[in-house]
Order: sequence, then C-alpha cells, then structure tokens
Amino acid sequence: MDITLLLTFIEVAQTGSFGTAADRLFVTQSAVSLRIAKLEETLGRALFTRSKAGAELTQAGSAFEHYALSLLRTWEDACHQMILPDGFKHTLNIGAQSSLWPRMGFRWVDRLQTRVPELSIRTELGMSDRLTRFLIEGHLHCALMYTPQLRPGLDVQKVMDEELILVSSWPAEITEIDKGRYVYVDWGPEFAHFHTQNLSHLKNTGLTMSLGAMVTDYVIQKKSGRVPASALCKG
Repeated sequence: MDITLLLTFIEVAQTGSFGTAADRLFVTQSAVSLRIAKLEETLGRALFTRSKAGAELTQAGSAFEHYALSLLRTWEDACHQMILPDGFKHTLNIGAQSSLWPRMGFRWVDRLQTRVPELSIRTELGMSDRLTRFLIEGHLHCALMYTPQLRPGLDVQKVMDEELILVSSWPAEITEIDKGRYVYVDWGPEFAHFHTQNLSHLKNTGLTMSLGAMVTDYVIQKKSGRVPASALCKG
C-alpha cells in the first residue's frame, strides 16, 4: 500500500475537501484526485461522494477510514523503531489521559530517562477507549488511564487511588450549590453512577466538560465574573 495514498485519503476525509487537502499536502488538486482515484481502483470501492458542498465519505470510505489510520500509525511506529536517534538503543511508546500527564505522566517520563538513558520515548494523548485501541493494535506499550478496559492480552494494574474534591470560586457547601453554578465533569461511568445516587439534585446542569484538566482553570476564571461556579475535580 502506498503511504502517500493513505495520507491523501485521510486529509480529504478530515477536511471534507479535495482543494483544502491539496493545500495542506502542498500538491495540486488534480494530484489529490488522481491519488484518490488510484486508491479507489485498488480497493474496488468509491470512497467519496463529491458535490458543491465538498467531499463526503461513502459507506465504504467510512469503513476504510479506521484501517487507514491504523496503517498510518503502524508505518509511523515502524519508522520510529527503525530510525532511532543517535545515542539511543531502545524505544518505548507510552500514553496517558490528559488529566494524568501533569500528575503522573511527566514524572514517569523523567524516571524512565533517568533509569534508561538510551531509551527513546514517544508519548500519546487520548481518552481510555483510544488508548486501549492503541494498546491492542500494538502502537502503545503501556498507558495510564482512569477506566482501563479489560481485553485479552492486556495486563491491567492499579497504580493509585484518587479522590474527588469540590473546587469552587466562592465559599460554599455542596448542598448550597444550584444547577446554574455547577459544572458536571465526566469522570467515567463509575462516577456517573455515584453522582446520580449522591448528587441527584445536580443532574442535567446544562454544562458538562469531558476534559477534567481544564475544569479547575475554568472555575477559577469564573471568580472574577458575574456567575461563580464549582465542580468536582481530582484531588
């Protein structure tokens, strides 16, 4: 498989435009069209439907997108493994959820570099489902996540416990907070169950954030605004 064809396919799929993809790849639009036509000929399926609005993935194109991303990732990993920087003998691909990089991930990298100076490290960022997929596909060797998914061939070990604390931009008890000033943070299905059982009065607040790392900053910034806010964050 020609990697150039895969890169072109991904660019068109992500931008929804042959012209925009051409600009990002620094080639002509005709070159993009020829590459997609060659890929479609190889696969025996139409991958895009073109219209005045742009390029939309067909059913076959949507199905192929996952495999194209996986193939590109495998190619990048192979290049990383084969072409190590001078002075390095081994490589390790690690990942972590956004909230875990500042708390544990960076220290993890520092310790690895101290103990194994000849180790070349590559890092990834993602939610647990994305990191788990990378582990299964072999793109990651290990990863830090809050809700690991048990899969054949994967070894899951508990690293630490974390507690949730109430972060508020004004002095308040949890019973004093109303929906209009509460940010719901999506810490996963276990937290959602706990929240429903213990904080039912704060359900459906109208503001939900899935990236816990940014919630504390958001609440702090609200201190100078008209409407204070509070949220449950990792302690």
